[in-house]
This record gives sequence, structure tokens and C-alpha cells, in this order.
Amino acid sequence: EVTIPDKSARSGILSDAWIRHGLEDLVLPDTLSDETIGLSGRDLETLVRSIKRNRLLNHQDPVGYSLEAMRVRRSTKVGDATWDTLVLPEEIKNKLMTVGSMLRNAQKLKERGFSVPRSLLLYGPPGTGKTQ
Repeated sequence: EVTIPDKSARSGILSDAWIRHGLEDLVLPDTLSDETIGLSGRDLETLVRSIKRNRLLNHQDPVGYSLEAMRVRRSTKVGDATWDTLVLPEEIKNKLMTVGSMLRNAQKLKERGFSVPRSLLLYGPPGTGKTQ
């Protein structure tokens, strides 16, 4: 099951994205991890990109403006996903990578007598990154 990040995970995701997007000189609000309850890892990344864009557009409060826009419009688009962009516990990520490898190499594995899954079912609440 892929769950929505808890407060600690949201804080870590926001901090990492803050640095990756070059916002170190803008103070990351302590309350942002509380204000983003219910957002997925993808939503948090989108929020930080929006903050950066709105800062460049000289919005007086880029964080507040971006957060309000995020609440109004929840995107379901999936960008270019890689294993490095997935925000998951390593154990789950490793299992997904193993199944992905098995599916990519299904024919070779079948020829060697291995049983290969034909599909994978992910379950969890909306907005947790299952599509990505």
C-alpha cells in the first residue's frame, strides 16, 4: 500500500525540493508541512515548483499564493517519472523495481522455467502516487 506522506515525510520532501529548486535564500515556513496534509509527494514537488515560479513573478507571498492555487487545482498529470523521483520506503521501491524487471524480461524468465506475474495491483487512497 502506498500511503500519503505523514508530517515528517512531508517535511523531508519539502526540504529536499526546496534545495533542488534553489530556494535556500527563501525561508521554508515551519508550518508548511502542517498546511500540506493530504498532499502526495508529487503534489509537494509541484507546490515547490509553483513557489519558485511565483517568486520569479514577484508575487508578494509566493508560498501562500502557490498553496492556495494547489488547493483549488489538484493535478492528476504524471510527469517524467524515474525510480529516483518516487517517494517510497526503500523496501517497497525495491519490490516494485523487481517486479518491473521481471515484466521487462518475462520471456527470458519463462524460457528458464520461472513463473512471471502478468500484472501488479497497487492500492491506497487517492493522491498517493500510484499512477506515477
